[in-house]
Amino acid sequence: MNSFTAVNRLLAFYPPRPCSFSTAKKIASEILARLRAEPVPKKFLAGVLIGDDPASVSFRKIKQRTAEKLDVD
Repeated sequence: MNSFTAVNRLLAFYPPRPCSFSTAKKIASEILARLRAEPVPKKFLAGVLIGDDPASVSFRKIKQRTAEKLDVD
């Protein structure tokens, strides 16, 4: 199974909806737990950051932390 299939299965289980921050954190931790149970993909995500836009830097950091939680390079 590839990572897109796993994400699509999770989105079917957790459809987007408005919720509180604490509920969102709980849902995020459940999603991470389910993704950890999936086989680690042999691929990696690479990004190129051009400039120092604070939003772009923040986005990259979030993606990096999530990948580390999932043991993905």
